[in-house]
Amino acid sequence: MSAQSDERRAHDNSKGGLAIRVKSVDAVLIVLGALVTIVGIISILNLVETRNETASTRDKYEESYAAATNLLEASDFLTTQARMCVVTCDPVYMEEYLNELLVTKRRDHAVSTLRRYGKGTNAEQKLTNALAKSNELAQRELYAMHLVMMSKDITDLPEKVAKVEVSREDAALPADQQQELAEEMMLGYEYATIKATIVSNVDDCATSLVDDLKHQRSQLLAKESVLQTTLLSVLLINMALLVVAGVTNYLLIMRPMRSHAKNIMENEPLDVRGSAEVRNVAEAYNRLYSENLRRTMLLKHQAETDPLTGLLNRGSFDRLLVHRSPDIVLMMIDVDLFKQINDSYGHEIGDKVLRRVADVLVKAFRNTDYVCRVGGDEFAVILTEMQLEMRTVVSSKLEAILATLSEPIDDMPAVTLSIGVAFSATLPEGESIYHAADKALYAAKHRGRKQYVFYELD
Repeated sequence: MSAQSDERRAHDNSKGGLAIRVKSVDAVLIVLGALVTIVGIISILNLVETRNETASTRDKYEESYAAATNLLEASDFLTTQARMCVVTCDPVYMEEYLNELLVTKRRDHAVSTLRRYGKGTNAEQKLTNALAKSNELAQRELYAMHLVMMSKDITDLPEKVAKVEVSREDAALPADQQQELAEEMMLGYEYATIKATIVSNVDDCATSLVDDLKHQRSQLLAKESVLQTTLLSVLLINMALLVVAGVTNYLLIMRPMRSHAKNIMENEPLDVRGSAEVRNVAEAYNRLYSENLRRTMLLKHQAETDPLTGLLNRGSFDRLLVHRSPDIVLMMIDVDLFKQINDSYGHEIGDKVLRRVADVLVKAFRNTDYVCRVGGDEFAVILTEMQLEMRTVVSSKLEAILATLSEPIDDMPAVTLSIGVAFSATLPEGESIYHAADKALYAAKHRGRKQYVFYELD
């Protein structure tokens, strides 16, 4: 009963708040209505000026479209001349190329027009990207033309081409290979990719710029329409704007906040959406969430790994065996006479030996296998998805490991291992693979260490 009363009071308070807000909006609307009426009358006098602006926008639209077309045509022309020069080795095409690049400059004129109308917009960034790629392509084209002229021993080159320095490796190539390299630079996949990027960026620039101009023209046309409407129409538009404002408030503030509350209850990061203020809150929360997650992962890592070697520790090993998949191989490994190493060389060298053994084991096996340190000088390796017929593969890996460790390195002595190996496929149902591998390890030690033994059923 009390919860229902609280809910009813909250609902009543909400209604009271809404009523106050509506009254405030009504007062504001009266003032805005008068102001809009005055603005409407003044705007009618400016109708001619607005129509002139509309015409100007249409001209900009046509110029921008023409400039984008010219830019692509100039780029295609340069590509064609450079390719023809490389394929035919005819300097005439190089001269046509340079005439377009340095004299006609259709590309530069088009870029100037697009940059003038797209300044400060997304179109400018797209144009900058296209121009950068175009310049990169031009350098590639000049390089290829220089290289192919070099292959034909043509040294009298225009300054623009001669200034492009050919690398020593390319200059030392035989003439036919220089020709092939130049053709590859102009006809290969990389060139086509850069070319496609330029076309895409120019299309995006033109689309963005045209969309902006269309938007401006639409705004001007809308302004013309508004100038011809009556005060009642203006007031109705204002009412519609208020509805839009309410919907926007709901979409950008209320709904994201409800979603955020749900995410927090479910311990999930927040979706960064909604108004700028809501986004700032979500981003701040997500930073804290990420930091907390990072710390949690660090603690988990510290709990699951051995601090000396970085391998999985005994706890992780036990969990892996409990939840193991079928068809595995378990290796139990002891460093032979490790106490003597510590006594003879000191614990610092002993630690280095353990780290070396760990490193050799990790490098010997796959990323899908698990290498663990289960005790002082005891290691274990779990190989996943291993069939019995892969026994020779396991043997070859173990031979390589033993051979590697048998060689002393730096200040560390040679190391030998005793290894017991058990295939899950050879075990009867219910038998522990850990005990099987441990028995094989015991057999390896009993036979004199420095070897590996496979567990076999009696």
